[in-house]
Amino acid sequence: MPKVSVCLPVFNGRRYLRAAIETVQVQTHTDFELLVSDDCSEDDSLDIACEMAAKDKRIVVWRNQERLGLFQNYNAAIERASGEYIKLFAQDDLLIPANLETHLNIFAKNESVTLITGTRNIITDDGELVCTLGHFNEDKLVAGDEVIESNLTGYYNWVGEPSCVSFPTKLRGTGFDTTLCHYGDIEYWFRLVQDGMLYYTSQPLCSFRRHEGSATRRNMRSLNFIADLAYLGEKYSGYLADKGISQQIYWTKMVDTIAPWVYSMVDDEGLIEPDCSDLIGDPNHYDLQTMARIIKALRFTSMQALHKITAEERRSAALVKDIETELFSAEEKLSYLLNSPVTRATSAVRNALTRLGSKNS
Repeated sequence: MPKVSVCLPVFNGRRYLRAAIETVQVQTHTDFELLVSDDCSEDDSLDIACEMAAKDKRIVVWRNQERLGLFQNYNAAIERASGEYIKLFAQDDLLIPANLETHLNIFAKNESVTLITGTRNIITDDGELVCTLGHFNEDKLVAGDEVIESNLTGYYNWVGEPSCVSFPTKLRGTGFDTTLCHYGDIEYWFRLVQDGMLYYTSQPLCSFRRHEGSATRRNMRSLNFIADLAYLGEKYSGYLADKGISQQIYWTKMVDTIAPWVYSMVDDEGLIEPDCSDLIGDPNHYDLQTMARIIKALRFTSMQALHKITAEERRSAALVKDIETELFSAEEKLSYLLNSPVTRATSAVRNALTRLGSKNS
């Protein structure tokens, strides 16, 4: 049995797959298995993986009988994991050579840790460093409840993408919730830490590739992340209630949070009239219950947004009316002052002073 099972789901990943696998092969900790689950790729991804597996017995490759989708494909690899720990990975990303060794050392020293994540490098298509993205400036132990609360109320996954994390295989449970479209990862992280601790490494141990073709980018453009946020708010309503946050407050803040993203897609990327595939993704990958949840969330969010717009317009109209009233009052006072007996009586003096000032200038 290997110490670590590296789980790598693959679909049409030929462009980056070889580089991704090579970063696993050069890990300083060598006792691992690399499980490559090909999800019926339409390119030569499977050939690349099989070629590399033929030269390295630690690599295990298979092709799914039918297309599963990202999260279910992750689960296919997670279910086959035989190592003591599971390290998730993605075909677009890269691991730093000390990744596995560092995570194993942390687990060995901290029995309460049920999930490890950390700072990651953001790279371009060509592997150029864009920035380093992190939530803490130092290594840190974080209680599970705090992880759930901060990510939930911030509408943000600071734990990170699958390539950032490792966890004990005994805690894998049912894996990712495949009814979720985008935030299936953070929902899984919540379950992994709810009875334990998260360890955060401030040193980057992986590189996340950000490009137009990435699954993250496609999911965000589809707007399905809105339905996932709604689902998380309902599922973890108890955590929100403990902080005095009602479902109505959660939805209102959610609209405020997602509005800038939608604005950016429309204004900066020209996403004005998206077709069905843009809005919902591939309907064939979701069952009727999931589709209904997506539509319900989009409708409810639209209602919240329209209500907020109307409320803002009414507040603006009321403010304009108040300003107009104050301006009218000021004009009346000025008119009274100009026509007052004192003003008329001192008119000659003021005119003389004005002429004198003109001569001096």
